Amino acid sequence: MESVLEHRLRSFVWFLVVFINPMLYILFWKGVPQNVEIVPGWDVAAINGYYLLMVAAQATLISHIEEDVSYYDIQQGELDKYLVKPFSYYKIKMIEELPYRLLQGAFAAIAVIFLFSILKANIAIHLTLQSVLFGIVTAILAFFLSHVYKMSLGLLAFWFTDIKGVLDLLDAIRIVLAGVFMPLILYPDALRKVADVLPFAYSLYYPIVVFQGQTTFTESIRIIAMQCIWFAILYCIYRILWKKGMETFTGVGK
Repeated sequence: MESVLEHRLRSFVWFLVVFINPMLYILFWKGVPQNVEIVPGWDVAAINGYYLLMVAAQATLISHIEEDVSYYDIQQGELDKYLVKPFSYYKIKMIEELPYRLLQGAFAAIAVIFLFSILKANIAIHLTLQSVLFGIVTAILAFFLSHVYKMSLGLLAFWFTDIKGVLDLLDAIRIVLAGVFMPLILYPDALRKVADVLPFAYSLYYPIVVFQGQTTFTESIRIIAMQCIWFAILYCIYRILWKKGMETFTGVGK
């Protein structure tokens, strides 16, 4: 029973981490006049809808494979068991990560539906056929983008004894530039332009605003194109790190 519940309850705890912060932000925005547009197209109801979708997006789309790759596979030497399998290491780790995303996504779906039923008068999510279809496409690409990014981070353990500090630093940057604190539309122009160039927003912020119906057809196409470009760039980086890292790896660990 302990073995069965361990991973499920750990996933539930991780879900609570991504659940509590957006709820606190919703409470914060209750102090702002509710029917006033803060910027064009965004009032408090739209921002509340954004934070509600943020819960689902963080639980479902953000891969957390980097510590598994860096600590267990590289530092502890468990990578050798993957090298003799008929599938690539990248694909195997993606398959291993998917059940956790689906489980935490199920937790998020239950929480979002429950909260929306309670707070629907103060939440605006303008769903259309276009926003749902583009939202699904951007969400799938966001997961692939997040996974290849986290896999690349994990491979840094080939050259560093402890990458925890690097992971924490980059995670702090991701939280800011992916729009976890607030929608990027509310950021200063300079910071928003930086976020628009880097890949972080395309794995979290943009899938949310596309699904929420805050983007036009042209903007949605641009977002999908940027996701594909960044995935190609990060996958090339991953392949280079993998090839160079295998030259330093030994079967007993790094």
